[in-house]
Amino acid sequence: MTVSHYFCQTVAPSTTAAVTAAPTVAPTRKATANNGNKCRQGTCSGATCYAGFGDALQTCASTQAHCELRKETVGSATQWTAGCAANCSAQTPCRAATPPPCHLECCEAAPGASCLWLNGTLNHVWSRAAGPTAPSLCLLLALGLLL
Repeated sequence: MTVSHYFCQTVAPSTTAAVTAAPTVAPTRKATANNGNKCRQGTCSGATCYAGFGDALQTCASTQAHCELRKETVGSATQWTAGCAANCSAQTPCRAATPPPCHLECCEAAPGASCLWLNGTLNHVWSRAAGPTAPSLCLLLALGLLL
C-alpha cells in the first residue's frame, strides 16, 4: 500500500519591502560672488593710526557696495577699522563733537583702487548727499542781493 501525503503549502506575499536609502548629498554653500570692488583694510588702535594701513586691499563681496573707516571705543582706546561694508551711508559721520561709534569715511567702492583717503578728512557719502551747507547758502543769498 502506498501512502501519499499531500501537503498544501500557502505562500504569503512578502511583507518586507526592500528599503533603498536615498543617496545623501552634502549641502553645498554657494560662494558669494565678488563685484571687483576694492577697499583698503586694516584695524588699529590710536588717534590716527589708520594712516599706516598702507595699500593692503580687500576684494568686496557683491553685497558690499561701500568702503568704510569706522571709529569705535574699545575699553578706553580708540579703534579704527577699514574695509568693505554693505551700506555705511546711514551711519553717523565722525565730526568734531561726535562720540564713537562713527564713520570718518564711507564711500562708494570701485574696482581697482580703494576710495578711502585715510588722511583724517571726512569722506562720507551722507555728508555729500546732504547738499549745500548753511554757510554756502548764506553766501549765495548775499551774492543774490548784490545783483
